[in-house]
Amino acid sequence: MDIISSLSTAANGLQTQARRANDAADRIVRQSTVDEAQSAALFQSERGSSDGAGLSIQLQAQEEADGLTGAIVDLIEAEVAYKASAEVLRSADELAQESIDLLS
Repeated sequence: MDIISSLSTAANGLQTQARRANDAADRIVRQSTVDEAQSAALFQSERGSSDGAGLSIQLQAQEEADGLTGAIVDLIEAEVAYKASAEVLRSADELAQESIDLLS
């Protein structure tokens, strides 16, 4: 792989991971605000029911936590991949500079 291809691949990786991090952050924000509203509404609607309402609330809360956890994991993965792409970019830049120095 030549230096130009490495730079292009690294730049594309940075852009892709930045979008992925933004998407995960948006999901975290949406999940947090929706979870609060849904939990309050669910609790109010099933508070007086004795036919398993408590279990329903617990299951709903677990599903909400799983969605939030998944979004946080995606955010962390995007961060790690972004750092890896940045390192590839730094390495390609160093290699290009060394090549220029050799030609000088």
